[in-house]
Amino acid sequence: MSFNDLCIGLLNSIAFKNSILLYVRALLKNDDNFNFWTLNILTNDDYNIDEYNPNNMKDTLYLLILKRFYSKRFKEISRQISKNNKRRMTMAIAYGLIFAFSLIMPPLYFAFIRKKQDEPWLFVLFLCVCVVTLGYFLVSLSKTVEFALWANKITYLGKVFVPMCMFMIISKLCGFTYKKWFLGVLIGLAILMYAVVFTTGWLDWYYTSATLEFENGSAYLVKEYGVLHLTNLIYVIAYFVAMLVVCITSLVK
Repeated sequence: MSFNDLCIGLLNSIAFKNSILLYVRALLKNDDNFNFWTLNILTNDDYNIDEYNPNNMKDTLYLLILKRFYSKRFKEISRQISKNNKRRMTMAIAYGLIFAFSLIMPPLYFAFIRKKQDEPWLFVLFLCVCVVTLGYFLVSLSKTVEFALWANKITYLGKVFVPMCMFMIISKLCGFTYKKWFLGVLIGLAILMYAVVFTTGWLDWYYTSATLEFENGSAYLVKEYGVLHLTNLIYVIAYFVAMLVVCITSLVK
């Protein structure tokens, strides 16, 4: 019986823990190949517990076997997982504090900045920062790839509008004004950029693949970039070039 067959049996099991322990015990007695695999891989000291994912079937099976047949090793792994979870929560708390701080910025705008100078693009920039930090915070809490990808999409919802807000703020400070159709084009480009990012999980245009990894107890997405991922870099560079041109033009005048 293959490992995949064993996983299918796990998924269809009602009494998950009890049935798998009995099942594995029978396999260990009757299947020499499985016994060899168990002894040489599942109890290997080189197993990278930092990459442990409680939602991964193989990792769960690993711990169940250790708990039943290798109690000493199980205790060592459990302690390491506990330490990693604490570090992960520390990272999540840090992102949460940054998100909480970003939420203070919009009220501060109305309390202090708007009274002296009405700058709506600065307010929009603060809102975008709130969205970006929220996305990062949710990624830090992710336990599945699907949730992490949705959190990443929330991050990009703010990211695509940040350079546009910065461009409009700098343009106003330098004395430049633009017609409504030009602003419409910029918003349209931002929406188009976000639409490309939003396809992740369904199409391989922006990411061809994505996996959730754990390092030092912290979760992060490992992404393989698709053919349209370069558009984001071009999008950001184009805005910074435009801001530089506006500043130089203003100085020359």
